[in-house]
Formats: sequence, structure tokens, C-alpha cells
Amino acid sequence: MYLKYSARRLMEGAWARLEPSGAVQRTCRIVGSMAVLVGVAAAIVVVPGGVASASSSGSWTTQASYPAPAGGLRSVSCPGTAGCLAVGSNSIGGAAAYSTTDGGSAWETVAAPLPPAEYNLAAISCISMSSCQAVGEGSMSTGGTTGGAPTGVALFYNGTAWTQETLPSGVGGLSGVSCVSATSCQAVGGAFTSTGGATGGTLSGVALSFNGTAWTQETLPSGISDLTSISCVSATSCQAGGFGSSGHDVLSWNGTSWATESLPAGILDVTGISCVSATSCQAVGGAFTSSGSSSAAIVYFNGTAWKAETTPSGIGMLFGVSCASATSCEAVGSRFTTNNSPGVALSFDGTAWKADTLPSGVSTLFGVSCASATSCQAVGEAFTATSTTTGVALSFNGTAWTQETLPSGVSTLFGVSCVSATSCQAVGINLSSTGGAPTGVALSYNGTAWTQETLPSGISDLTSISCVSA
Repeated sequence: MYLKYSARRLMEGAWARLEPSGAVQRTCRIVGSMAVLVGVAAAIVVVPGGVASASSSGSWTTQASYPAPAGGLRSVSCPGTAGCLAVGSNSIGGAAAYSTTDGGSAWETVAAPLPPAEYNLAAISCISMSSCQAVGEGSMSTGGTTGGAPTGVALFYNGTAWTQETLPSGVGGLSGVSCVSATSCQAVGGAFTSTGGATGGTLSGVALSFNGTAWTQETLPSGISDLTSISCVSATSCQAGGFGSSGHDVLSWNGTSWATESLPAGILDVTGISCVSATSCQAVGGAFTSSGSSSAAIVYFNGTAWKAETTPSGIGMLFGVSCASATSCEAVGSRFTTNNSPGVALSFDGTAWKADTLPSGVSTLFGVSCASATSCQAVGEAFTATSTTTGVALSFNGTAWTQETLPSGVSTLFGVSCVSATSCQAVGINLSSTGGAPTGVALSYNGTAWTQETLPSGISDLTSISCVSA
């Protein structure tokens, strides 16, 4: 699990969490300011406002049966095709947990132990519906999450009841957990020093391992200030993401110890990554220049180390990348030279990156998806004469980019996913010209035209999507 954020979220300072996929098949996964996660093949969508939705046969429908509205649901884990558990906080700041056993048609409240005040759950990982680990944060007697430093919380669910587990002392809020078996879990987060609390103390990263009986704190490399996400594929292979003294950090776990994966010096943000194999990944984002300003950055992973690649000049930031093969990639972003900066698309041929020519008027491209070397879709926005934005979708045939016609009422598209040249989904936002609440947007592409899909009410913004089939 890695935190993924759109360009607009980066500029606003808000994050959108991409949750772990779990041991089930999925059609599409969506994250955003309202819909934070999608689950099983008849996909479960968890909405902070307290609504659960599912997708089947290409349409999104709001589930009628759902408990009282929650303050925010932050994570869901689906160990089977029908059963899921979702966790977060309720409207008064206490823990909230919900379960479904029928693929999301009906949800019910899961009983929880009496938590300390100001308590919420941030992540859950289930091996089965009777073996789940949930983590989050509680409070200290010195003021809790609003005054003193938060304390970490870990709960085990056996299918009937929740049990609070003992954590090593000094553990602050936990934000991620990943279990590969009932006796092998990893959790990550941070801890504040005793002086200053959540507003003035020093923050340090925390990693814990669970052996089926107890949680043990692991030693982290120096300079890690916070870990925000984790994904494990086995007991000896985990990746965690977070922040350190050098900016964004990625750590790897080999079953015994944590090690920092070195990124080239100066990397400010990693906003997109695409891997075609374990030994071929491209990541894009931004980096500090020698003058202290920022510019676009591209780094390549060969299975052993990350290496900075040469980026064409004049590009402010790259937000998305998609590789159809090790020798065919597209990256998108913006030059950020003015308020109405031109968008950017770069092509990689296995040797070098070069700038592509885009249709005029494209301001920023936030997402790209390539089904093949000759079939890519990129999405973003363009500024209008009235300084508002309108959504943009471009198609790439391996040689040139062409702008496509979108339905009306699309302000910005943030994410796109294509499983073939004739099957794509894109998501974004529509900002009301009269100052009303924003609404989420979902579009489908059949190889010829984009069509707007109907979403459940209450979705304000969708920022990312991933599809594994049509």
C-alpha cells in the first residue's frame, strides 16, 4: 500500500489513500475525497460520509442497508469474494467498524471494545473474516490527539469480538497494517517525543511486527520521521512508504530488518510509478534544483537500485507514468511556468525520454494509462477564458496525441485506467460555476467516445482509478 495523491491534492496539502488490494479479485479501485476504497469484484466503495456502494455490470449503486453514518471510514479489507470489514471513526470520535458478508448489499456494525477517548482506526488487514488486525490511534491522559501525543492502538478481530492488543511503549499513531498470515503482520506509523506533544514534539517512524502472539518494535534506519503505508507480499518481503530527513522515503523488509531504498539525491516527491516487472520500474515526480526551485524528475529501478534519468528541460512537475513495456512508457505533467502552464507528455523508448507535441490549450495532465505502445489515454484539465477549468482527455497512437471530446460538466480529470484500446475508465471532479458543492465524475471509453457514468449521490471528488478488466 502506498499513498497516492493527485496534483490538486498535492497543491492543497490533502492526501488520498490507496488501500491494499487484499486477497480478492477486483474490477476497479477508486480513491478520492469521498470514495476512499473499492473492494471485491462487485466492488465495495467506502465513503467517509457513511455510505457503502458496490459496482457490478458497469454501474455504481448505493447500498440501501447501512448502519448509522460514520465520521469517516479509512480502510477496508476483503479476504473473500463476499466478506469485508471496514474501519474508521464515528461521528463523535470513537472507533467504528462495519462488516458485510454478501458482497456489500448489506452492512452491519461490528461490536468493538470500549476505546479510550478520541480514538479512531486507520487501517485493517484480514486473512479471513475471523482473523483481522486493525490499527489506529488512541489518546493520552495529557490531552489526546488534540493536546498531547496520540498513542498507537492495535485490535484483533476473531469473527465475533474485538480484543485490544498490547503494543510496545512509546508507539504513537499507527496508519498502516499488512498481514500475510495469522502469524505474520507488519504495522507502521509514528511516535512523538514526550515534550511538545502532537504540535511541538519530534516525530519518529515506527515499525512493528506480529508473530501471532505479540507485537514487537523493529529497528528502523536513522532519519525516518514517519511511516504512512505498508504492503507485504510475504513474511520476508514488505515495502513501506513515508517521510524522512531526505524527503519521501521507501523502506524494504526482508523478514529480519528494515532498510532504506536509496533514491537519487534531491527527489522532492514521487507522484507516479509504473512497473512492468520486478526489475523494471519508472517513477516520476519532482526534485530540487541547485537553485532551490523544483523541476520534474524521473527515476528508474532495475530491481536493485534507483537511478535518476535525464528529463527534458522546462518541465515543472510530472504526475503520472504508464509503461506498456520496458521500452515503451509515457509520462505526463505540466511545465508550471505560468498560471495557465502548458501540459507535458514525455515518451520513453528504452533509452531516453523526449517531449511530445500536445494539442494547444492543455494546461496540466494528471494521469496516463497505456494499454499498449500504440494505445494510451491521458487526462487532465485546461483553463478556459473565464479562468475556470474544463476536463481534457487525449489519445496517443504511438506517434501523436489527439484531443478527444468529453461530455459537458467535467472540470478536471485526475485518473485514468485502460485495460485495452477499447476499454478505459476515467475519474475526476466537476466544480459548480455557481459556487455549489463539487461532484465526482466517472467516464467510460469504448475506443470511440467518452460517456459519463452515473455515480451515487454524495461523491464530491474522485482522484484515482485502477482496472484489471473491463
